[in-house]
Amino acid sequence: MRDLAFYNRVAVNKMSKNRITIWLGGLVIVGLGLAFLFFFVLAPAKPTPTLLAQSRPNQANTGQTLPTLNLDPTAASRVGDEYMALGDSVAFGVGASPPEQSGYAAVFYYQYLKQIRPEGLTYLNLAIPGETAATFINRPKAKSQLDKALTEIDAAAQAGKRVSPITLTIGGNDVIGARGASDTVKEATLQQFDTNFQKILDQLVAHTGGKSDIIVTTYYNPFGDGQSQSSDTTWAVRFNSLISQRATERNLKVADFYQPVLGREKDLTWIASGDIHPNIAGHALLANQVWLASGYGRK
Repeated sequence: MRDLAFYNRVAVNKMSKNRITIWLGGLVIVGLGLAFLFFFVLAPAKPTPTLLAQSRPNQANTGQTLPTLNLDPTAASRVGDEYMALGDSVAFGVGASPPEQSGYAAVFYYQYLKQIRPEGLTYLNLAIPGETAATFINRPKAKSQLDKALTEIDAAAQAGKRVSPITLTIGGNDVIGARGASDTVKEATLQQFDTNFQKILDQLVAHTGGKSDIIVTTYYNPFGDGQSQSSDTTWAVRFNSLISQRATERNLKVADFYQPVLGREKDLTWIASGDIHPNIAGHALLANQVWLASGYGRK
């Protein structure tokens, strides 16, 4: 016959097991409560997805009206098989949304060039935000924008096609990089830019063989001091003069981005928010300036 001590030990064991069960159950409940609190109460709300414009690549954005163009009779034969945009963030389309449709190069393609050649004309934008004339030529760990452009031009020629027109917007980061610097630094910057810029132009001309329309752009002054006589204003004007000079020497076309924006900086750029890039209206204006320089329209 079992003694009282035996039954006491059994009772204690049962009580211990019950306590463990209750303790584990409590932990599960607490864990579920914390999970609910984190995932459904404290977790940040997921952003609501927005719909991008559904316009097809060969169409202008919804709501945009194509400009009425009075085309030169030779325009169709002068436009090639591909339009190539080269340069920095302005050429890339920064400031417009989306840049691939509302940047000046995209607007020039979709709203102007496609009216000349609705079919068979492609668009390639190789522009890189932050690009300078130096990085345009040489990138230590990557193929430079110039190399990519020349490769594309050569490949098109081998396929019996022609890249034309080509737009080039480069130098803005060189200008801004020396803004506020001493005259000595500005002169050195200008000379280095001139060397690089001429090399870029000469390479493009050599590889296109004079069979492509190359349109070089100047720069607007986003800071709104264009009518002053400050050294920074004079500096920007000199830079633009050099760009125009080197392009003209090679019989290239020049699109003026400076004068049309002068006095309208707050309307055409994001400078009021501290951003130097053009807004959508600014990019549209720049596209029109490229169109005027192209010579594809009647005067």
